[in-house]
Amino acid sequence: MAGIQPATPVAFFIMLIGLALALVLALLAGGWLRRAGQVLRHATRAAARLPQILRGLPSGVADWRARLLGGLMPRLRAAPAEDLADANEEPAYEPANIADAAPDDADIGAVTSVQVDDKKTAPRRGRRVTREAQTSLNLDASTPFELPPLRLLTEHRPPRQSRDLSKDALEANARLLETVLGDFGIRGKIGRVRPGPVVTLYELEPAAGVRSSRVVGLADDIARSMSAISCRVAPVPGANVIGIELPNAVRELVSLRELLASADFEGAKGKLTLALGKDIGGAPVMADLSKMPHLLVAGTTGSGKSVGLNAILLSLLYRFTPDECRLILIDPKVLELKSYDDIPHLLSPVVTEPHKSVRALKWAVEEMERRYRMMSSINSRNLSGF
Repeated sequence: MAGIQPATPVAFFIMLIGLALALVLALLAGGWLRRAGQVLRHATRAAARLPQILRGLPSGVADWRARLLGGLMPRLRAAPAEDLADANEEPAYEPANIADAAPDDADIGAVTSVQVDDKKTAPRRGRRVTREAQTSLNLDASTPFELPPLRLLTEHRPPRQSRDLSKDALEANARLLETVLGDFGIRGKIGRVRPGPVVTLYELEPAAGVRSSRVVGLADDIARSMSAISCRVAPVPGANVIGIELPNAVRELVSLRELLASADFEGAKGKLTLALGKDIGGAPVMADLSKMPHLLVAGTTGSGKSVGLNAILLSLLYRFTPDECRLILIDPKVLELKSYDDIPHLLSPVVTEPHKSVRALKWAVEEMERRYRMMSSINSRNLSGF
């Protein structure tokens, strides 16, 4: 086995020269790297302070200062090259073409005109108000009874915020409703808005292929999205629209005095006309009790059952004398009808005890059968023919 040959002097010298050159290059490289790092740090600090320095310049150089900032900031954000193509040119103002930008009418959120019925129908006053305002002399001493005057009822004036329901606010709600319907996949537009005293009716004109049952099933979702207490959705009879009723933020109080003073109540042809309230457009709603022989008033606590019964009773008392209308009132709660205890229209005081109410109802049945026999004797089928 041959041994390792010792290195020659020439090879050893070449190795020493190589090590020296490597050491020199390493020292030079380290110095240049440190200097390059210092230069890079100073450049970074200067670039960070450049916007602050430019903003502190006098206002006389605002134009080129703004252009310089406008050219530097997109580069710092690595903006695309096409955004910096005209950085030194002032953008020219061009009016937008609304006709080209507007979407199709069938799309939700389209800017289309909405017919807003912002003028509510006020009840026309009857002649009774004028007669009561004039001073009259009662020269006929034989007149036994006079109908109660309207001044006994409170005159209500709606608050300003309920009267000033602007057209712009209604249009904004219509656009918001279109957006909500579009989120649920319902295509169409709101064609008409009809504000009322308590609720506002939005008439939806659905696009072709939209089923009414699908819109009706979204009533709870629409109420939640519109931040409303409730929502009623139903097709409008006789029209190709779907009605969406949303409650108003401020509910208008319907005055019974206004209804009883209206020409609709005074000129009603019904035998037992009742003033029930107002419709969605603010017009008075009248009903004939003679056409409702079986009437049941039901509702939850605080829904207005007692208010409705009082409106029915006052409608009869303001229209008929005791010779034309007599009443039997039964009040098991003792609190609801006690205020009518002394009126001349009662056949008996307000009945509050159960055993007395049975006797009153038996008398009413006997009177009903007696009248039936009287009408049967002359072949009359109803009271109007009698």
